[in-house]
Amino acid sequence: MSDAYVVLNDAGAQCSEYWKMTPIWHENRFGSTARFMTRFEEAEGTRYHKKSVTKMYTGARTTESMEAAMPDATKIGTEDVYINVGTYDAEGSSQTSDMRRTAASCGYSIPASFQLKGDKNSVWNISKELARQVSRAILEKKDQMIQCPVTGAKATIVLLYTSAGASGGATGPAAASSFVSITGSVSMFHKGELVDIRSAAATTYRMRCVVADVIYGDRLFGNNVGPGLVLTFSVDGDGSGTQTNMSTAATGDEIVASGEAGSITVGYPGSFPTLCDYGASPAAYFSVTRTTVGNHHWIPLGQNYTSGTALNLDTHFGRMFIELSRFIPPARDILEQQRVNMTKAIICQAQPDLILESCKQAGADNARFTRQLANTLPQAERDKLIAVTGWDGVLIRLPGFPPIAMVPEPLMTAGQIRLWDPNQWETIHLGPKHPTWLRDGGGIFHLAQQSASSGSDAKMVPKMIAGCFKLDTVFCNTPRTVYQMGGPLVDSI
Repeated sequence: MSDAYVVLNDAGAQCSEYWKMTPIWHENRFGSTARFMTRFEEAEGTRYHKKSVTKMYTGARTTESMEAAMPDATKIGTEDVYINVGTYDAEGSSQTSDMRRTAASCGYSIPASFQLKGDKNSVWNISKELARQVSRAILEKKDQMIQCPVTGAKATIVLLYTSAGASGGATGPAAASSFVSITGSVSMFHKGELVDIRSAAATTYRMRCVVADVIYGDRLFGNNVGPGLVLTFSVDGDGSGTQTNMSTAATGDEIVASGEAGSITVGYPGSFPTLCDYGASPAAYFSVTRTTVGNHHWIPLGQNYTSGTALNLDTHFGRMFIELSRFIPPARDILEQQRVNMTKAIICQAQPDLILESCKQAGADNARFTRQLANTLPQAERDKLIAVTGWDGVLIRLPGFPPIAMVPEPLMTAGQIRLWDPNQWETIHLGPKHPTWLRDGGGIFHLAQQSASSGSDAKMVPKMIAGCFKLDTVFCNTPRTVYQMGGPLVDSI
């Protein structure tokens, strides 16, 4: 659930705000993975059904005799893949659905609604601005969930410190605020966001917190503790009402978005972390169990390296090329025969430091890989590369392989590099591509009603609320065209 509130309940403050200048937006949103998946398929009914070809025809033989008997032919094998829509409970979650509902709400007070048709000096058209923010928040939520692990956790707590970053420990300080160093991408979080802390087993809900600040570097007030978050205690999680500080948070706890604190299934079952689990038990990819004999083609390629391995373009990308070159060209040929409007490049994404290191190592001093700046190509050629207008980056080329577009992805886990062909991915959705607003009567905004703490008495509150949702998921037709390197890798500095 993504919340966006602009609340001005005080009429005097509202009159003062009315005449102020237009605000300067300091908006920080991260992630770009979802926008590369430009293919859409609309699901009808409650289930999306695909036929995956798993065995090709192999009946062709050569013989010396024109009169020889025809050879035995194998049948083309197919596998049914089902993507279920499912049903939702009162909280909007489902344990059976492979499609995920992404909901959002925005609200503003009745006094603020007077700005909707104000004169030229009014602050801004708040309704239009909030709707824009909600759409961006839903897209970013999709980007985040594509990068999240199967539990939907954004990050895991490493150590807890005072709010000034001093005297860390395995448990939180007995204070309202704490600095938390994390594993995972710090770009998953925004200042002011509500988050929940739960145990690693996702069975104990400890507390709800407000993100007071996001520390992107490795230092906080001179202490070498980052990157991480400054969290302020908000709500007791165990229902006892006795927790008032951060002391029950502990190393290993998971940090999730508020409202996702329960034991949940993955937000997008076709997300990269689930798909790239090439270990012993990768579980199921939608309705297909990948560990079943003959289903190895559902497990992507990749390599785990020793922790702290320095990135070497020849070593790591060379191995990737040897393995992916068996799958990328034929997979793209099939799509071309089906007249799919394809991009020319495949995507290489990682956090910015590894992208920078990869680009640095490619070039004149490297015999195998050559480097080309995208801005040296005409705009039309750039658009054909990855089908995203405005992309301006580095291409790495190697003989007999599609161009590799280097794309920083701040939401990815540090130390990992992932290569994938966006042509093999599609978004499957139920209903329109854009958020569906839940209308109450004629408009999308309705007057909020607040129940009293006891009895059946209810009162109307001076706030207008709008809610919307999307129902979709992402699906990879050819998982073997995904390659992931982990370790974590580090740059060569």
